[in-house]
Parts: sequence; C-alpha cells; structure tokens
Amino acid sequence: MKNVACQYSFVRFLPYPETGEFANVGVLLACPSTGFFGSKLISHPATNRVLAFFESLDEKILRSALTDLDKELARIGKIVAELYPAQGSALITRFFAEVVRPRESLLRFSAAGAVMSADPKATLDELYIRLVAHAPAASMSQHAASL
Repeated sequence: MKNVACQYSFVRFLPYPETGEFANVGVLLACPSTGFFGSKLISHPATNRVLAFFESLDEKILRSALTDLDKELARIGKIVAELYPAQGSALITRFFAEVVRPRESLLRFSAAGAVMSADPKATLDELYIRLVAHAPAASMSQHAASL
C-alpha cells in the first residue's frame, strides 16, 4: 500500500483544568483517503500510571470517562464505515474535526497532527505505544507484538 495522509490527535485527561496538567490517555487517527477512523485508549492496569499522577482523584472518574469515550468513538467509527463509501474523504475530515474540536471536558483532544502512513492501523498502534504508553523506540516492535 502507498503512503496516505492521516490526521491524529491525542486524548488528554485533564481533571483539574485550572492547573493545565494532563496525561495522554489515547489517540485518534483518521485517514480520509482510505476511510480509516480508529482510536486506542488506555485500559486497566495502564490507568494506574495516570492515577498515580493525579493522586487524590477517584479512579472511577477516569475509568468511567474512558469507557464513555470508547463507546462514543466506536459508535462514530461505525457511522463513518457505513457512510464512507457514499460520501468519501470529506466525511472523514468533518467527523475528525468535530470529534477533536475544543470542549470543556475531563477528556480533551490535542491539536491535530499529520502523518504519512502505509498502514493506518499500525500507525495508530505506534503512536499509542510511543506517546501514550511511553515505550522506548527500541522496544516498540516487541510491545506492538503483544497488543
């Protein structure tokens, strides 16, 4: 497969907006030319790292927010998959922009980035491993094999 342009955004957990402190807890990746719209969020026990950073936070808050977002992104992914054949790349671009637009929430999205990819699913996994799970570059392939 040839390289295609993809957009990505990190999911950030920001429980105390007044401090500006956040932890990356997932990534969303969309490739308008292929119809790919996927996400990957942390799950237990990886949430323990985030909970250690926000020591006084009730773990139910983080886990509930992640569960709700995961369901919503899966729902949107199904809609995109159904509509993409008829509506094409503009659909993916609109959905991505709407999902990542700024809002007041515990989970927010970073500014969008762009990446060229021959395999969007593999790129999603690599972004997650490197910038959410914090695996060193040398161990990425080993970590990816265990996903």
